[in-house]
Amino acid sequence: MKRTFWVLALLTACRLGETVPTPAPQDKAAAPATAASSASGSTPTPADPAPAIEAPTTHEAQPDPPVVQPDPPAPTPPEIQSFTADHDALTAGGSTTLRWLATGAVSLDGQSMSGTSLAVTPATTTTYMLDAETAAGVTSRTLTVTVVPRAVIASFTATPASIVQGASTTLSWNATGTVKLNGAAVAGTSAVRSPSATTMYTLSAANALGDVVTASRTVTVTTPPPPAGRDLFVDAYVNGWKKDNAWFSTYEITSGQIHLVGTAAWQGLMLSTTQSFAAATYERINITAHGSGTFRLEVGGNAAEIALTATPKVFSIPVASLWSGSVTAVDIKNVSASADGYFDLLTFGAPPPAPSCATPQPANPLSTTPLSVTTFAANGKTHWVSVPEDYDSDCHTRPKKLFVWLHGCQGYAANDINEVKPKASDEDWIALAVGGAEGACWSASTASNIVLGALAELKTRLAINDKEVILGGYSSGGDVGYPIIFKNSKLFALALFENTAPGNAQAAAALADNAAPPAGWRFPIRHLCHIDDEIASFKCSALRPILGPSTSDATPGIVKNKGHDSFLHEMDGTHYQADVNGRGTWADFHAKLRPYLKQTWTSP
Repeated sequence: MKRTFWVLALLTACRLGETVPTPAPQDKAAAPATAASSASGSTPTPADPAPAIEAPTTHEAQPDPPVVQPDPPAPTPPEIQSFTADHDALTAGGSTTLRWLATGAVSLDGQSMSGTSLAVTPATTTTYMLDAETAAGVTSRTLTVTVVPRAVIASFTATPASIVQGASTTLSWNATGTVKLNGAAVAGTSAVRSPSATTMYTLSAANALGDVVTASRTVTVTTPPPPAGRDLFVDAYVNGWKKDNAWFSTYEITSGQIHLVGTAAWQGLMLSTTQSFAAATYERINITAHGSGTFRLEVGGNAAEIALTATPKVFSIPVASLWSGSVTAVDIKNVSASADGYFDLLTFGAPPPAPSCATPQPANPLSTTPLSVTTFAANGKTHWVSVPEDYDSDCHTRPKKLFVWLHGCQGYAANDINEVKPKASDEDWIALAVGGAEGACWSASTASNIVLGALAELKTRLAINDKEVILGGYSSGGDVGYPIIFKNSKLFALALFENTAPGNAQAAAALADNAAPPAGWRFPIRHLCHIDDEIASFKCSALRPILGPSTSDATPGIVKNKGHDSFLHEMDGTHYQADVNGRGTWADFHAKLRPYLKQTWTSP
């Protein structure tokens, strides 16, 4: 039993973490003796008292040690892995997309961003700042997008725009950037060209990024037939032409041709006759030349030369440019070494008789050449005009329709006349490009007097059908053109405008009231707009309720409801675009508005 107790005590102590005292060992043999003595009645010998068993010491239970929590993780610092632009250099008006990869809350130039990209169209060189923010702080990165100005062609002219074969024209321009003419680099602001056939010249200007704008001008080359005259070659075939060893080394007359074979020596062929050739009698000397070489014509000590580059070629020289009075000899010389050329006709043409005009002419007739450009002045301003192929420049019979055109801001009437003038036999209008605001915008306070003054003056210079006058314009030209035609509606048969507006709805309605009968009339309107025009009031969406119906919406607009036959042509594009692959500001005009000029429009 004791053993069991101590085991239990030991286990308890161990559990409580205490030391249990070990009991003293007992004398196992003494117990029986004590019992025997007691039984025999003898006085027992007192046994050693049993050792006292100490009660186990009781201790209070200790509390468990506190649980230590680990420190929370530190916040993650923000990071911008990348910040780029699809194009870090742009031409003015262009767009690019900014892209980024970053952690945390992202803002661009202080504006919170939810995605990872943004399209921008900076007007000038711009530095963008991207911020990424977390609880640990903010990190930033900057990116600069460079904006390069667009190249500009302020003007491009050909003077003259129509030449006879062998003559020259001067191409002049005012442009910025790297300039090329028909693909070849050119220096300066002008170049002289002598095309042998009608040629289109294209001027291109590129900015530092290689973005190109272009302008084109056509130089018309004509080969006038020799004027009617007396054929002296036939008359002098045997006796009139003679060999003169002092002037040429080789010549021959075969099959009605006079050959001049070039050598290093001066040589020529002299026509001698007893007849006097007076400038008052003969207007031109005409030669049809073949072969190669440079030929020199001498009359009375004066000379002119022609180079045979494309033959046959008519060499027609005004007599007045070579002599005055009378001469008795005409020399023709080949001044090219080792070249062979010949003449098969030499004529002296008499001046044509003055035309006898049965119909009254304009009060102050303007001298014109069909399809070419000439100028006249009105109220101190210069204006540009071109007449169609069948215009009667002698007697000014057959009055023609007139198209009056007003250029846009920074435009030039001197340039625009080449776009609006007649160019083919089926284009039978006279074109007038009104000057007075060259290189600038029109002023609303002066435009009406300039335009109406030019119109009144031209009616005294050319044969114009008063009932077929059409008014058109682009941008600023339309801004002033709409008030002019609404307030003077009976002067015009049709309105043709591009990328402009008659004002907002209220202004357009008020303008249209000026054309109310009987003082005015409800003239037709054809308007071309571009969907992405940068000028808000010129956008197609802004013009539909004013000038509709349109190509996208059949709903009539304010002007239509006033009684005008209006129609809005809508096209993709912006306010101004150089012509490329059949699209652009002028290409769109020719596609949508020019066809109306071939139709018949009349005012009351």
